[in-house]
Amino acid sequence: MQSVKRLGSAIFLPLILISATLISGCSSAPEFKSRAANLTGKSQLTEQEVLDIDPLTEITEHDIQQALKEANKDSFLIPKNSPIVLVQSGANIPDAAMQQEMMKYYNISVYSGLSPTKPRTPIARKNAEQALLPQPNYIKSLRLAAAKARQNKIVVYWGSFEQGLPDKDNTKIVWLPYHNGDILRETKYLRYSIRFATVDVKSGMWVMYTPPNTESEFINIAFQSSQNKLNQVTEVKESAYVEAAKNFSERFEKLR
Repeated sequence: MQSVKRLGSAIFLPLILISATLISGCSSAPEFKSRAANLTGKSQLTEQEVLDIDPLTEITEHDIQQALKEANKDSFLIPKNSPIVLVQSGANIPDAAMQQEMMKYYNISVYSGLSPTKPRTPIARKNAEQALLPQPNYIKSLRLAAAKARQNKIVVYWGSFEQGLPDKDNTKIVWLPYHNGDILRETKYLRYSIRFATVDVKSGMWVMYTPPNTESEFINIAFQSSQNKLNQVTEVKESAYVEAAKNFSERFEKLR
């Protein structure tokens, strides 16, 4: 009987360990989601807010021709060490890693990238007078602040994570948005796509630029800790900043 009891204990102990591992693996998912949520911004700026586009304003042919006359390449040139205002959409201040990379090429100041436009409540939407209240003009306020600080350009950037999965035939990679949830088990690659909007403080002229994407292999191991996954996601983002800042500086220094 003693040998049977020992055998039962020997079987029971591994079961406890397996159960603990399964629980640990399951509990890491919420932890990863909550920590990964800090890697992407909230209250994202819209292109309309940054580029001063009002879809309700009537545009005439004269407006278009006048803009063509005023637009010139000098509005978009950003020589090395130029003073710029750097803004990350959805963040109170740009990520420290991006600031560090952009400081290699420019003298930067930072500004909030949180959208000032608040959604109206259903009651407010029904109220015609409230609906006609002017909304904050984000970019004009920022242009004024930049002019007072003698900054020449405003550089706003948006960043978004994507996860690459093989298609059903396993012949190519399909990219899907990643929104702070748990990374899909089939994920083979991660990338952080960045796009820039540059606004000339003096004229308000703007240009959009998207540097090439950099992809990184994602190592997905069973029962991988949330910290290991978070480290991979962070490395992808920081690597993207290095390449994006370099490509941006080369693009706008040679616009002659």
